[in-house]
Amino acid sequence: MRTTNGAADYIELGGVRLDGYGWNYDKAVGASAPAVRSAAVSMPGRPGRVYVAGTDVHDPAEVVLQLHVQPRNPITGAKPGTWGAARAQLEDNLQTLLGLVGSPGRATSYVYVDADGERWTAQAVVVTPAKVKVRDSNLTAEITVTVELPGVYLRSEEINAATVQPGASQSIFGLGGGTAPIYDALLTLPSGVRVESGGQWIVYRGAGAAQVDCGNMTAVNTVTGASVMKDMGWSGSAMLPLIPSIDPDGGHQYKVTTDNVISIVARKARFA
Repeated sequence: MRTTNGAADYIELGGVRLDGYGWNYDKAVGASAPAVRSAAVSMPGRPGRVYVAGTDVHDPAEVVLQLHVQPRNPITGAKPGTWGAARAQLEDNLQTLLGLVGSPGRATSYVYVDADGERWTAQAVVVTPAKVKVRDSNLTAEITVTVELPGVYLRSEEINAATVQPGASQSIFGLGGGTAPIYDALLTLPSGVRVESGGQWIVYRGAGAAQVDCGNMTAVNTVTGASVMKDMGWSGSAMLPLIPSIDPDGGHQYKVTTDNVISIVARKARFA
C-alpha cells in the first residue's frame, strides 16, 4: 500500500506508514523523554543518599499518536465525488487504523524513518484504548492512542562491525548518529585488555580472546567456546554499555578508551 504525502521523515506502525493520503499524524505530539531510574541508598547517620554509579537505566518510552483521518483513497489519494462515497471512504480508512491501534495489549512493529532514509525500529505495544472522534460536518476523524516501547530505544536496522585501535576516546566506525546507550554490543577482547565507555569499564583477564555478549551477559573463549565469565570484570550493573558523546560540531559518536585492539559489533540506538 502506498501511503505517503512526501514528508521527509515518517513513522510506520505494523508496516503501515502513518503519513498517508488517507491519514497522517501530528508530529507536535509524539514521544516524551523516558524517565530515568537509578539506585541510591539511604544510610543511617548520614545526610542525603549515596548514589550508586552505573545503575542509571530508562523506563519504557511512550509515544502518543494523534492520527488525522481523511476521506481519500490511501493508494491514489483521490477523494470520492459524493458525500456518501466520501463518508464510506472515511469509515474504511478509520477501520484500517483501528485495526492497527484499536486493541490495547497488542504488540506490533514501530519504525521511524529519518530525513536521511535511515530506518530505526522497535517493538511497540498499544497501552491505551483508542479515542475516536468523527466529524461528519467536514468528513474528518481523529484517533488518539498511546504506544509503549518496552525496549525504550529505537535501534538502527543496520548492524555495524568495527575494529578499534588502542587509544583514548576512539570513535567506533559506523556508529555515528546514535544518541542512546547500547546495552547489547558484541565485543571481542584480547587477554588483559581494559575498555572504558562513558565512565564504565570492562576487563578480561583470561587466556586467549573472549567474545562478550553484553546483552545476555555471557563471555566465551573464541576458540574453545568455553565460558570465561570467571575471568571477566566490569563496573556497574551491565557489561559495558556504549555511551554516546557529543562532538564539538554537534554530532554524536560512540567512543571507547582501550589499551589493545578490540572488535565491536552493534546497532546504533536513539530516543524515539
